[in-house]
Amino acid sequence: MESITGSIIPWSSEHRSKWESLCEKYPRGGELAECLTLLQTTIQELCENVILLDRKLAVEEASKGFSCSLVKILDADTSPRCIVLIATKA
Repeated sequence: MESITGSIIPWSSEHRSKWESLCEKYPRGGELAECLTLLQTTIQELCENVILLDRKLAVEEASKGFSCSLVKILDADTSPRCIVLIATKA
Protein backbone atom coordinates (compact mmCIF):
# COMPACT_ATOMS: atom_id res chain seq x y z
CA MET A 1 0.00 0.00 0.00
CA GLU A 2 1.36 3.44 -0.88
CA SER A 3 0.62 6.80 0.63
CA ILE A 4 0.09 10.01 -1.33
CA THR A 5 3.80 10.77 -1.09
CA GLY A 6 4.65 7.38 -2.59
CA SER A 7 6.34 5.85 0.45
CA ILE A 8 5.31 2.35 1.52
CA ILE A 9 3.12 2.09 4.61
CA PRO A 10 3.47 -1.35 6.22
CA TRP A 11 0.41 -3.23 7.43
CA SER A 12 0.27 -4.08 11.08
CA SER A 13 -0.46 -7.68 12.06
CA GLU A 14 -3.85 -6.48 13.35
CA HIS A 15 -4.76 -4.99 9.96
CA ARG A 16 -3.61 -8.10 8.15
CA SER A 17 -5.66 -10.41 10.39
CA LYS A 18 -8.78 -8.23 9.96
CA TRP A 19 -8.27 -8.29 6.18
CA GLU A 20 -7.84 -12.09 6.14
CA SER A 21 -10.92 -12.50 8.33
CA LEU A 22 -12.99 -10.38 5.92
CA CYS A 23 -11.68 -12.36 2.92
CA GLU A 24 -12.73 -15.61 4.62
CA LYS A 25 -16.14 -14.24 5.58
CA TYR A 26 -16.81 -12.73 2.12
CA PRO A 27 -14.89 -14.81 -0.44
CA ARG A 28 -16.52 -12.93 -3.35
CA GLY A 29 -16.30 -9.53 -1.66
CA GLY A 30 -14.20 -8.07 -4.47
CA GLU A 31 -16.95 -8.79 -6.99
CA LEU A 32 -19.55 -7.24 -4.68
CA ALA A 33 -17.41 -4.14 -4.19
CA GLU A 34 -17.08 -3.76 -7.97
CA CYS A 35 -20.85 -4.02 -8.45
CA LEU A 36 -21.57 -1.52 -5.67
CA THR A 37 -19.00 0.93 -7.06
CA LEU A 38 -20.60 0.64 -10.51
CA LEU A 39 -24.06 1.25 -9.04
CA GLN A 40 -22.81 4.28 -7.10
CA THR A 41 -21.12 5.73 -10.18
CA THR A 42 -24.26 5.20 -12.23
CA ILE A 43 -26.71 6.95 -9.90
CA GLN A 44 -24.45 9.45 -8.10
CA GLU A 45 -25.02 12.39 -10.47
CA LEU A 46 -28.79 11.85 -10.42
CA CYS A 47 -28.87 11.75 -6.61
CA GLU A 48 -26.73 14.88 -6.30
CA ASN A 49 -29.01 16.77 -8.71
CA VAL A 50 -32.11 15.72 -6.76
CA ILE A 51 -30.48 16.97 -3.54
CA LEU A 52 -29.53 20.30 -5.15
CA LEU A 53 -33.06 20.79 -6.47
CA ASP A 54 -34.51 19.94 -3.05
CA ARG A 55 -32.23 22.50 -1.36
CA LYS A 56 -33.14 25.14 -3.94
CA LEU A 57 -36.85 24.59 -3.40
CA ALA A 58 -36.43 24.53 0.40
CA VAL A 59 -34.73 27.94 0.37
CA GLU A 60 -37.36 29.40 -1.93
CA GLU A 61 -40.25 28.06 0.16
CA ALA A 62 -38.80 28.95 3.58
CA SER A 63 -37.43 32.37 2.70
CA LYS A 64 -39.96 34.57 1.01
CA GLY A 65 -38.22 37.27 -0.93
CA PHE A 66 -35.24 35.13 -1.87
CA SER A 67 -34.52 33.87 -5.34
CA CYS A 68 -32.35 30.79 -5.89
CA SER A 69 -30.48 29.52 -8.87
CA LEU A 70 -28.17 26.63 -9.60
CA VAL A 71 -25.03 27.69 -11.44
CA LYS A 72 -22.40 25.47 -13.02
CA ILE A 73 -18.99 26.85 -12.00
CA LEU A 74 -16.67 24.17 -13.40
CA ASP A 75 -16.57 21.75 -16.26
CA ALA A 76 -18.25 18.49 -15.20
CA ASP A 77 -15.18 16.57 -16.43
CA THR A 78 -13.02 18.54 -13.97
CA SER A 79 -15.27 17.93 -10.99
CA PRO A 80 -18.61 16.15 -10.69
CA ARG A 81 -19.58 18.63 -7.97
CA CYS A 82 -19.51 21.64 -10.25
CA ILE A 83 -22.86 23.24 -9.37
CA VAL A 84 -23.45 25.81 -6.66
CA LEU A 85 -26.65 27.13 -5.15
CA ILE A 86 -26.84 30.92 -5.18
CA ALA A 87 -29.53 32.66 -3.14
CA THR A 88 -30.19 36.37 -3.69
CA LYS A 89 -32.56 38.66 -1.90
CA ALA A 90 -35.09 40.08 -4.32
